[in-house]
Amino acid sequence: MIELAHNIIRDQIRKYSGGYKSPEQIDVALYRSLMDFVQRTSRPSRYLKEQAYNISGTNSFNLPTDFYRHANIYSLINGKKHEGDVLDEMQFADRVNSHFLAPDLENPVARIIGSKIELYPIDAGNFVFSYYRTPIKPKYGYDLVNGRSIVFDPTTSTELDVDETDLNAVVSRSLFYLGISLKEETLVIEGNGNNA
Repeated sequence: MIELAHNIIRDQIRKYSGGYKSPEQIDVALYRSLMDFVQRTSRPSRYLKEQAYNISGTNSFNLPTDFYRHANIYSLINGKKHEGDVLDEMQFADRVNSHFLAPDLENPVARIIGSKIELYPIDAGNFVFSYYRTPIKPKYGYDLVNGRSIVFDPTTSTELDVDETDLNAVVSRSLFYLGISLKEETLVIEGNGNNA
């Protein structure tokens, strides 16, 4: 899909501005668009992951290396998930110090501090932290022929980290970052029969 996305973007740039953007500039716009997509999408299952934690002696853990943003926290009691909350500093302090809403195994809370996640209650227990992973950076690999023509090289490329059904939204947003503002419906991806 990286080749298709680049072809569409180059065609639209030629059509609407007559300009040129390098493959590297297009890759940056595609990655920025992917980050926006993960932040705003209502269908994030491709990016949703879970990390299990067992509180035994400590309640502070390193966040996964591919962490982008949090989704939720659950405690596990006898195989049953109990949904909790990931809170900001003020809300977290209020809950931990509350006599009425103090966190317990059926109502856990967590906060993110830098590259760590802190889970409460401190009682020994198993927790699952669901989060959205960072999309993989796309890279359009190419060879320069005669010092001028760009020829796609799939062996040095990193594929676009998006479902085909979402390519329209990602390409449209990328065009916006490259200075071309279009409505998503105006793009047509040829070759696979989908509108994009």
